[in-house]
Amino acid sequence: MSNFLTELADMFPSWDAEALRAVHEANRGDQEKTITQLLAWTAEDAPGPQQPAAAFPVVCPPGAGPGTQLLVHAPTTGQQMTVVVPTGIGPNQQFLVALPPQFARATPAPQPPAPPRIHDAAPVVLERAFYDDIMARRITDKMAPKATGALLKATAKFKQLARKARAEVARRPHVRRLPSSQDAHAIRDATREDKIAAGKALLGQRLAFLALRMVEMEDDGNCQFLALSHELYGSQDHHLRVRAGAVAYLRAHEADFAPFVGTAADWAHYLGRMAKSREWGDELTLQAACGAFAVDVHVISTETEHFHLEYACPAPSAATPRKLFLSYISPIHYNVVVPNK
Repeated sequence: MSNFLTELADMFPSWDAEALRAVHEANRGDQEKTITQLLAWTAEDAPGPQQPAAAFPVVCPPGAGPGTQLLVHAPTTGQQMTVVVPTGIGPNQQFLVALPPQFARATPAPQPPAPPRIHDAAPVVLERAFYDDIMARRITDKMAPKATGALLKATAKFKQLARKARAEVARRPHVRRLPSSQDAHAIRDATREDKIAAGKALLGQRLAFLALRMVEMEDDGNCQFLALSHELYGSQDHHLRVRAGAVAYLRAHEADFAPFVGTAADWAHYLGRMAKSREWGDELTLQAACGAFAVDVHVISTETEHFHLEYACPAPSAATPRKLFLSYISPIHYNVVVPNK
């Protein structure tokens, strides 16, 4: 650890070394900016007269302007709070927001889980550029990401070969056929809990290495879209909206995605399935969500190889797209990952 980081550790004992290094790197080594940022993000617990509220930076997102309400995370607790873009601030410009006393706790009060549901009003996308930058640096510095394009092509080729193999075996007389889809579901259900337990243990080791932890999503077949909703809006409630957006993007970009599925009939059947709630999402819906919501998605998985995948926004509307951070217990369940602090 450098002398400056050692001094930071003495100044901010509630922060771990990895978090301090990430903030320092995010400020491009500027010591004064690093200290200012940490002061703004550190809740003072010492007794005495109440101190003036700390402040933290917020960047006005594209399409917003003076008077626009934004839903952001309080940097000290991660709780949601609503802020208003002040006069004179336009898209991609930064402004400071005072941190109210109720958000100065070291840990947020526990909240009861709310059942997933779709809302009529359009939700507000979280604005958290600084958080995204620190998280991406923390992960990529220790685990180089694997781009998903080649993996999608390999998956499509594997599915094509599998279909040919099943057809060939079905034509052979006196040969035992491959298990039916009903048999496969029975096998999956019989071993599902074991796979989840083993996957969580492996993910726990990888996330501990990154100083991250999992936030559990509902286990109802919608987990990929629940996780995306949580990262986009701070709530799982909007998963149906996320699913609809991803499927609409798939329909609008058939030429890009249909070859990975198969024939025209396969494609139509696939879209019909993915439009239904509780249908498991896959690599294609995850990539489609990147395009539909202009985001990059980082996934830490239980795969033996390529366990850090990056799904990139194909045509970002902003210079730096929003970044979402998921974990994946392959091939079963998606969750969200957040810093230990």
